[in-house]
Amino acid sequence: MTWQREQLLKALHDKSLKGGWAQWALLEVEEDRQEFYLIQSSSHRVELDQSREVHNQVFKLRAYIEKPDGRLGTSESPLFQKLDLSTQLQELEKKAMLGGEKSWHFPERWEKSARQPQKVYPPLMDDLVGCATQIYQDLESSIRESKKGEFNSAELFVTREKRRRTISTGFTHETVESRIYAEVCFSATDRSTGLSEEFLITRWAAHPEQLDFAKMCAESAEFAEASLKTEKPPSGQYAVLLHADVLRPLFHDVLSQMNSRQRYYQLPFLEKGKELIPQFSGVPFALSLNPDRDFCFASGVYSGEGSMQRELTLARGNVILQNPTSSQMSQYLDQPETTILGSVVVTPESVESYEDLKQAKPQVLEILQFSGLFTNEMDLTFSSEIRLARLYDRQTGKSKFIKGGNLSGHFPTNFRGVMWGGKVVVENHEESGGGGTSYVGPQMALVTEVSVSS
Repeated sequence: MTWQREQLLKALHDKSLKGGWAQWALLEVEEDRQEFYLIQSSSHRVELDQSREVHNQVFKLRAYIEKPDGRLGTSESPLFQKLDLSTQLQELEKKAMLGGEKSWHFPERWEKSARQPQKVYPPLMDDLVGCATQIYQDLESSIRESKKGEFNSAELFVTREKRRRTISTGFTHETVESRIYAEVCFSATDRSTGLSEEFLITRWAAHPEQLDFAKMCAESAEFAEASLKTEKPPSGQYAVLLHADVLRPLFHDVLSQMNSRQRYYQLPFLEKGKELIPQFSGVPFALSLNPDRDFCFASGVYSGEGSMQRELTLARGNVILQNPTSSQMSQYLDQPETTILGSVVVTPESVESYEDLKQAKPQVLEILQFSGLFTNEMDLTFSSEIRLARLYDRQTGKSKFIKGGNLSGHFPTNFRGVMWGGKVVVENHEESGGGGTSYVGPQMALVTEVSVSS
């Protein structure tokens, strides 16, 4: 190592005093991870192929440099302890001077908070290896006890992550988080044709109880077998049953359009006082941001700017009540600062049973898995090839499995007549770059007028 944390903080302090740096924000992430890779065994169904320990430490710095025209040049970059610190700071400064934004400042005062949402599974704090091994044994046991299908492979990553944010104002805050990633893959073979299909199931969680390994194995085996007996869907418009893994990214796109930065940058903006969904006729629901939910990736006491976060109701009765506004946007737009992070929470006035939702329309297409969902936060469209679905026909009382065909939707159109179903679930997901999103709400939603082309 060519430098330590104390040397970095001293260098940043000097930059603030005499180096022309207006402000800076430092994120430190220390990650310890246990990884397990499981493969098929001819004698025991499953065996451990390899396990390993991973340790990462990352410094990520965002700098704001005063420019001659009064604007702030800004740039963000990781810093590496094996490289010369001075050189890295100079390169960051050069990049910052290539652009510019209107001057603003981090909050100079911040509230002290005694509350802290639980983000780490407690046993991971003291014994990462022992706790991760127990979770691995639970996964292995579920695979061995599963009766259907042919097991192919599985992976399990158990991570304890310490995050510390330090801002030039003097603000500092630390959190410890747990993130668990699991995947299982079973296959099935048609003996008459020799054709084989496999089906991968993946899940993210902050607490082991958010993972149902037995269900993951059963679904993987069932859907692999179902993939051998599929039809292509006829082109047309369908009532579609979406699960929480799809609702999470769709509602985060809506959240993005509600953010005040959209107004500042003159991008599509869902403004306070307007309808959330034009011509809405479905089951009413409230939409909120909750930063206090335990074991949710998106929870947090403070924003990245050091501002206290509290539960914020975004919409109710199909009327937008608040636009999430950061400290930076509040200074640009002369608007009150609000909460900007938290789990997206959907609270409907009523929910139906799974069985009732399947029969709610003449035909209902339940999406079991997309090949890869693409969403667009600029126009709230979404699309994907159907990896596997089940089509229910109310008139015949029969169902069949569907594979292939492209589904394309539009949130304001398709959710106009939404119905909700199932219990309240937590759907976590780690995004690229280390951030996490969380959806808390009904397990499924039935939406209408969704286009499918074969």
